[in-house]
Amino acid sequence: MDLKTGQVKWHSDTLNVYNNSVPSVNNVAVSLIAAPSFAQLYDYESPNQHGVTGGILWQSSSASGVTTWQGFDAFTGKWIFNETAVPGGTEVYSDDGEIVRYVINYNTTTNTGWMALWNNTQEQMGLHLGLGTTTNAWQWRPAENLST
Repeated sequence: MDLKTGQVKWHSDTLNVYNNSVPSVNNVAVSLIAAPSFAQLYDYESPNQHGVTGGILWQSSSASGVTTWQGFDAFTGKWIFNETAVPGGTEVYSDDGEIVRYVINYNTTTNTGWMALWNNTQEQMGLHLGLGTTTNAWQWRPAENLST
């Protein structure tokens, strides 16, 4: 929805509903198609591009202990790419709109451990249009239906 005009930009009746094509338990579907639960405006800076290219709506799911974020184009609602094996941790947004997580692993018995910083835009480095010196180099444009 355009917050200025109130115009609906896109709508989906298939988000946050139960998928009727999956097996049910006591006539209740067991698969929920979750709606996006958070968003991101990423300010990408390079020699060929400056500024926010568009929003990403994120939906998170877990299977077998592996967390996957599904990214949707905020303007169209179309799925554009996934980020798989997203770690747990303390989440913050950087000034550029990057979603970063501080991951701490500490053993109180041995007083040893480690700390890491996960950055979701590092996962997206392969989403450039091209590398090298062409006009596509250094432009961040996630393509539809690209899984990383």
